Amino acid sequence: MLSKKLLLTLLLTVLSLAVAQSAAAGLVINEIDYDQPGSDSAEFVEIYNTGPDDEDLFEYRLEFWNGSTTTLYNAFSLLGTLAPGEFHVVCASATTVANCDQDVTPDTDLIQNGAPDAVVLTRLTVIIDAVSYEGDVPGYTETSGAPTDTANPFESINRYPDGVDTDDNSVDFFLRCATPGEPNAPAGVACEDPVTVDDESWGTIKALFR
Repeated sequence: MLSKKLLLTLLLTVLSLAVAQSAAAGLVINEIDYDQPGSDSAEFVEIYNTGPDDEDLFEYRLEFWNGSTTTLYNAFSLLGTLAPGEFHVVCASATTVANCDQDVTPDTDLIQNGAPDAVVLTRLTVIIDAVSYEGDVPGYTETSGAPTDTANPFESINRYPDGVDTDDNSVDFFLRCATPGEPNAPAGVACEDPVTVDDESWGTIKALFR
């Protein structure tokens, strides 16, 4: 049984995160997996809708930037509609990535491996969200870069809780279990393939953010 003090602390934490999230409601880059063992053939970027309304993805596109030269090396217009609290997964191959909503090309080495690089979400050419990893890409980093992904096939860099955005990549992203199209997992969860998050207590907390 949790103490009243611990329950109050948890509630205040959840409420503060909810306030931070609602202040910047909209689409965010929620998870990136850019490195797997051998050839990178299961790469993906997950978009999450933190807002209260459906979002028409037609106006959005994902951009991939090489940080060494600050050049755009790939970009994809998004397709479909994204409901509040839901995910849109853009993947290299739907045969290797669970819950893929938009299969793009190439099937391998879709996302460069950093040092540094960035993934950027734009809407009608305006930057909506930017995630730099393995360092800082000028113009495409929120404060400091996110942690480095590993070649572990079951790990990615992702936000926890889903959608929380403090405008600091190094604070918002963690190296944890890859969960394309599913809620991101807390620390200490054993990563599997495919990863599922079925912890009832986390599900209750997650519901507060929707």
